[in-house]
Order: sequence, then structure tokens, then C-alpha cells
Amino acid sequence: MAVEFYDLNEKAKKTILFSLNDEDFEKLQPVLFQFKKLTGLTIDQYGNSRLHAEHVQLIVELLEKTLSDLKPNNHLFELIEKFKNNKCDLLAIGD
Repeated sequence: MAVEFYDLNEKAKKTILFSLNDEDFEKLQPVLFQFKKLTGLTIDQYGNSRLHAEHVQLIVELLEKTLSDLKPNNHLFELIEKFKNNKCDLLAIGD
């Protein structure tokens, strides 16, 4: 796995809410680059990032704007839905 997402408020970090695999991570590079440009935050395969509700909403907006360019597969569509339905702040942990 490239990046795993957890509820930021869960102390033990035992429950993975969803994850990006390597293929999806590569496809999302344009979105992640734009996200970094707008927020200064980096989501990468080797570090940890805290994402608050407004960050998650921005990711959803960026994903929706670039969806046709991403050539999404079913897993990517599911991932977008998980971001949309997320109700908590997230911790992104790179493997």
C-alpha cells in the first residue's frame, strides 16, 4: 500500500478507513500536486499528513475537476466516494 488513511482522533490507529494503492497514487499525482500548491501540505508515500475537513473537501473538489483526465478504475471511484463520505479529520500514513 502506498498511503493508508485513519481517523485522526483514533489514538491507536488500528482501523484503516481506506487506502491508496501504488497505481492509484500515481494516477492522483496531478491532484496531489495541485493540493500541495493550494495548501502547502504534501501527501506522500513516505510521510504522515494530517488532513482536516476542509482539506478533505478540497481533495474531493480537485478529484471531481480532474476525474476525466485520471482514467479512473473501480477502486479509484470507490476511493473518491470514501473521501466524499468521510466525516472525520484524517491521518494519511505512507508505508
